[in-house]
Amino acid sequence: WLRPGDAGYNAEAAYNAACVVGLVRAGDGLAARQLLNEPGVRQVLLDHERLLSTIGEPGGLAYLEREAGKWPCPECRNDRVVRTVVDRQAQYRLCPACNGNPGPSLSDDAVILQLRLEARLLHGVQRSWAAQLAADHGLPLDDPDADELSKVLGFDSRAFIFKDGGWYREDGTQPGPISPFAPKPAEGEAPPGDTKPETPATTPEETASG
Repeated sequence: WLRPGDAGYNAEAAYNAACVVGLVRAGDGLAARQLLNEPGVRQVLLDHERLLSTIGEPGGLAYLEREAGKWPCPECRNDRVVRTVVDRQAQYRLCPACNGNPGPSLSDDAVILQLRLEARLLHGVQRSWAAQLAADHGLPLDDPDADELSKVLGFDSRAFIFKDGGWYREDGTQPGPISPFAPKPAEGEAPPGDTKPETPATTPEETASG
């Protein structure tokens, strides 16, 4: 089923609406105002106002527009610090206007409401539960194995010692190229391509002295 009003939105308008919420929270009012002028963005936010005000916290379209008009910080322009010159030396101090943290002051509950709305919009307002069920039959997300994931990404997670310009395992072996399709080595067998550090050859004199 589809929630009321969802079917008329396109993905771009929903994405831009989610960006507006995040930009206002970060104090980037200029970018937020630009996105508010994009087609469909105001309507998306207007129709989802209830998700931002279920506990009486500010967060409707009017609030977002008002806060977008206040930022960037008039003192530091969101640089978080202000520059002063003392005895011909430039000094920087925390911006007294935004205290180094541009954006509106929000309670924890208000932040949660905003994140919930962003997640709702970024998930895709045009999708239904039936479509999701048809796509993956409701299967749970896979819990990837760390060793398998490192193999897919092409690195050996056991090689965590960097020396002489390369990565080595704790036992001194150096992994070779890793292919996600390579078979697993047998028990006690080194993976293909692995190299061990060369042991310096001993001379007869060194053997005799030993």
